Amino acid sequence: MRKLKHIEFGMQMGGGNEINIVPEWIGEMTELEVIYLLGNNVKSIPDSISGCKNLKTLLLYYDDGDYTHSNPICQNADAILRLKQLLPKTNIIYSS
Repeated sequence: MRKLKHIEFGMQMGGGNEINIVPEWIGEMTELEVIYLLGNNVKSIPDSISGCKNLKTLLLYYDDGDYTHSNPICQNADAILRLKQLLPKTNIIYSS
């Protein structure tokens, strides 16, 4: 499982999974390149995410024109700043 390149926590069959917390073990997924967290209720992400050294994209928000998919963490400027510090090479997509 540690070799996964992509993990998706959301948007199953048109609705989210309502995940509130990203698990601490996410940092053990060192080969991850993309994390999708659309359609959930994520308020925080653990510092252990910094272990995802190959992470290129962290998708917290998406607007497809018909629907906007966001997470509460997008409204927390301190949390977004912390993620940028933990993941300086990662494209973090969010809405403020």
